[in-house]
Order: sequence, then structure tokens, then C-alpha cells
Amino acid sequence: MLKYFQEEVHFAQTSQGLFLQILTQNNILRQVKSFLKWLADEDYLSSDLSPVLEYYKLPKRLPKNILDETQTHALLEACETETHIGYRNRIILEIFYGTGIRAGELMRIKVSDVDLNQKTLFINQGKGRKDRMVPLGQGLNQMLRHYIQEIRPKLMVGQHDFLIASHQYPAELKGSQIGKILDCCAKKAGIKQRVYPHLLRHACATHMIRRGAPLRHIQELLGHASVASTQIYTHITITDLKKAHAKYHPRERKKKEDDSPAHPSNKGGPER
Repeated sequence: MLKYFQEEVHFAQTSQGLFLQILTQNNILRQVKSFLKWLADEDYLSSDLSPVLEYYKLPKRLPKNILDETQTHALLEACETETHIGYRNRIILEIFYGTGIRAGELMRIKVSDVDLNQKTLFINQGKGRKDRMVPLGQGLNQMLRHYIQEIRPKLMVGQHDFLIASHQYPAELKGSQIGKILDCCAKKAGIKQRVYPHLLRHACATHMIRRGAPLRHIQELLGHASVASTQIYTHITITDLKKAHAKYHPRERKKKEDDSPAHPSNKGGPER
């Protein structure tokens, strides 16, 4: 009976004929679940039936303004690699964009997780406590080699194996520090929107898909348990496809020509 009720909530419509938003549906379910729990606590029901009702998962959404390739390049170039700290900051941004890893994963990476010979980066206990291996591009691999051999030893405070070293205590970098680094680079690059680690993760996936990367490979790179999580990036490519279709498909081009004011069929009749 409760399952039927949940279906009724799911397919209910407003007076305008629109389906209820997920938040609204969950609010209704929350009230009913609370009432069922109260009935069980007061012995009006022999058992608590509230677990039968399941909340709906909110759909994942991408940020509205994902950095394009030009903006991303400007962001990376904004780091002043002439200084040790600047070079380290560039490494942080390059890893985010080059591998699509999360901020928490980056902060846990050890030097031993980097295989410069195989050009791979081992992510130990990523989201969901899952390990994965991600590839390092040729350019990033060379930068990491220079960083590990020449830059990192000069930034070390104490002894630790964290890849991203800090020149101050605590020895490893914190999330708030990474946020400030990205903010500073974004301002130098002339990017007005807020830039954060996950935005570079989105940029990595989006740019690769736009260049033809299979969805399955993006799923493995990002460490998604299900390809359904990766499919949010296809919404962007569909938008791109629609624009390209409207611009290049012969039928669309013909329609635009027919709608043009200069087209003979759109001109008025002969003057009398």
C-alpha cells in the first residue's frame, strides 16, 4: 500500500500540469515517514513502516559555467613557475585538470603513489574507499619529475611522504589553502567566476568528451562507481551537438536561408 502511495506522490501533478519537484516529493515522504514512526512509537501500529518509503535521489547537476579550454589554459599559465611555491601551485592545477581527481584525493597522494616510469598516478582509497590508477600525460609527467627531484625538497618542512609539500606547518597542504591558490590564479587569469577543484575536474571530463573520449574511459578516470554518474557530462555534448547540427546540417542551413530577409520568397510583391 505504501509503495502505491509513493507512486502517487511521484506522478502527482500541480494545477499547471507539472510534476512535483524531487525536493517537494521528499518533503511529503518525510512527513508521512514521521507520522508512521509516531504511530509505531505510540503502539498504534505493530511495527514501524516508515523504512518502506524511500527518498528520491536529487539529480546531479553540473555547474552552469564550466571553464572552456582557453580559460583553463589561462588559469594554468597564471601560476608563476619561477618560484618554488609557484611551481608547486602549477603542479596542483595541472594534476586537477590532467587527471580529474578530487581535492581530498590530491591531498592524500604520496610520492610513492607516482610512477614516473609508467606515467601513472595511484589513487589510494578514493571516494567510496576505492583504489584506482590514472594516467599522467607526457607534459605533466615531466613537470612532476622536476617537482619531485628539484622543487619539493626545498619546500619540505619535517619528514613526510605527501606529494604536495607546504613550506609551513602543518607540512601537508589543507583544502582551504588549495582554495586560496585557485582564487589567486583565477584573478590573475582574469576569470571572474569562482574556481574550485571540482570545476577543474568537470573541465577535464567535459573537454575530453568534446574531443571524442568514450564515456566508459571518463568513468574510469573519474572513479565513478556507475556510468550513470558520468552521463551528466553528455548533457553538455548534446548541447554542443545541437548547435553544430543547427549550424552545419543541410536542412537547417536551407531553413536559415529561406528565413533570411534577402531570400526572394521573403520579399514583398512588385510595387504598383
